[in-house]
Amino acid sequence: VHISADGKTGTFDKNKDFISFPGGSKKFTIRYDSISGKYWTLSNYIPDAVKAVNQGADPASIRNTLALMSSTDLINWKVNKIVLSHPDVSKHAFQYVDWLFSGKDIILLSRTAYDDAEGGAHRGHDANYLTFHRIIDFRKNTKIINN
Repeated sequence: VHISADGKTGTFDKNKDFISFPGGSKKFTIRYDSISGKYWTLSNYIPDAVKAVNQGADPASIRNTLALMSSTDLINWKVNKIVLSHPDVSKHAFQYVDWLFSGKDIILLSRTAYDDAEGGAHRGHDANYLTFHRIIDFRKNTKIINN
């Protein structure tokens, strides 16, 4: 979105202003880290191998992989680390994640659909857990994951 100099109007060109953002069809939160000078997010990234076996599926419903991603400019995003993952896309999910910086770590909550003694979640969206996780020393997770 481009905001005018006077701040009164905004414009968006659908032909050139969309960016490639892995997992952008699901809820995500972006935060700026002044120590690394990067923007960070946790997103429901869909690896190419998962895309290949789920062709035609709605990408907004595939939430079985949670990735730590970073950007220096909010336009170009790098997948740094797979944080949580399960091979099943229909009944397993790590979704509606929110998170905070906590010193050198990231702490996060996930509405999680996963196996349990009752047979697990009915589907990925119908989570049966609220789970807490910690990504230790997240700034060291700068390895770029290529599909």
